[in-house]
Amino acid sequence: MPSFCIKKPYLSFFILLNEVRQLNETMVNTDAGNIVVSHTMTLGDVIISTLLVLILLVMVFTNIKGRF
Repeated sequence: MPSFCIKKPYLSFFILLNEVRQLNETMVNTDAGNIVVSHTMTLGDVIISTLLVLILLVMVFTNIKGRF
């Protein structure tokens, strides 16, 4: 029976994504089972964090400005 080697280059992208995904996950073993913690940060997270820091800075600046 001949063996065939079928190369699918488009599958290598999905394998790469799977490897990157495994790097962004931490598995915590517990008695009840495994907990998978995903370490991802989206664009929305960056925008919200930036806006919160800017609001905090504006509040501090106006508080300091009001004292002088």
